[in-house]
Amino acid sequence: MKDLDQIVHEKSRLAILTTLRTRPSISFRELKHLTQLTDGMLSVQTQNLEKAEYITIIKAFLGRKPFTTYKMTKRGERAFDKYLREMEALIAQIHRQQEENTENA
Repeated sequence: MKDLDQIVHEKSRLAILTTLRTRPSISFRELKHLTQLTDGMLSVQTQNLEKAEYITIIKAFLGRKPFTTYKMTKRGERAFDKYLREMEALIAQIHRQQEENTENA
């Protein structure tokens, strides 16, 4: 567990990355709806992900209204995919241990 990427592993950031991994880009409004995060939490966590270079934040205006979209970077894709592989390995290890415990009981 200690080797898991803690940037990805945090609950809110994991929700953001999971959502972004299935889309080429997403708006602030859509991401907020899908992750159920508050405006403040979403802003803070997307800034953390941008600092880690896992996502890109694109700010623009539609008319006079600000419009923010997010994209996952290649670095973010690699980190997320690695995290998934590590979690799958951890789950497989737990299953093996459970089977061994059942056989030895």
